[in-house]
Amino acid sequence: MKSPILFLLILFSSLNSFAVTKTYTGASGSDWSVAANWSPTGIPTSADYAIIPVGITVAVAGNQTGTPVGFIEIRGVLDLTNNGKLTVDDGVYIVSPGGPIGNGNSDQLRVNSTTYSGNDITALPDGQTGSTGSFPVKLNSFESSVMEGKVILLWNTSNELDFNKFEVERSRDARVFERIGNVQGKELEVYSFNDDFPIKGENYYRLKMVDLDGSYEYSKIIVANYTGKEDFKVFPNPVLNGVIKVNGLEENETIDLFEINGRKIDYRLIEGGIEINSSRVNSGEFIFIKTTLGNSAKLVIE
Repeated sequence: MKSPILFLLILFSSLNSFAVTKTYTGASGSDWSVAANWSPTGIPTSADYAIIPVGITVAVAGNQTGTPVGFIEIRGVLDLTNNGKLTVDDGVYIVSPGGPIGNGNSDQLRVNSTTYSGNDITALPDGQTGSTGSFPVKLNSFESSVMEGKVILLWNTSNELDFNKFEVERSRDARVFERIGNVQGKELEVYSFNDDFPIKGENYYRLKMVDLDGSYEYSKIIVANYTGKEDFKVFPNPVLNGVIKVNGLEENETIDLFEINGRKIDYRLIEGGIEINSSRVNSGEFIFIKTTLGNSAKLVIE
């Protein structure tokens, strides 16, 4: 059965390429200017793309204009009501019900040379404000639907010229993303990608749009709610850097790893998977995964 489609219309005048994406991971209501509140650690700068997640309030207290940020995606709340002042070089993207708030003329948000103060900050519309950069593809829409046990992603582009690829990324929490596939740029207007092994529950997706010179931009984040059963899957294959992601384990189901000669391989549990010491297994060798419920897989070490 097809689920309701979450549709986001992306009004890109296109962003500059940013060196680092920094996500706020501190407690809700804490201060923007605390380096440890950001992942990776450090207050966002003009080279960074900053993300305030859903349900999180970030307080800007006092004058922070000496450290401008490149771009902010606001899915939570950016609170400037304590005489906060912040400069954003390129633009902001606001996703309802989140947004910036201000209540007096001393609260100021400067976006791409335009200063908003007081209630004008709170009144900024959903979507993008500011940004005058250029990028060789314009993303017009990005949507998801659930059908026949998979999540189908569709996006529409225009103005594509000498563009490399789209990297499809997925997250459990809209904070930490991993790449699950690539779609080569072919100057098409409509692209699609199937996530054949979605996570049970909410799946957050974004596109990393990569130019030929290696510069990139991110799309906005969309979400699909998968209510079906997760199939057992281990990936990637070949295994990179000793990290194996595992989907579809049942409660109390455990894993054993073996070399081709039957010797057990030690591993440690990590978020969403396992990590092996790849230095103990030669490149090109096969390893085997078996679970206590009879699931199995064969992988090769890169």
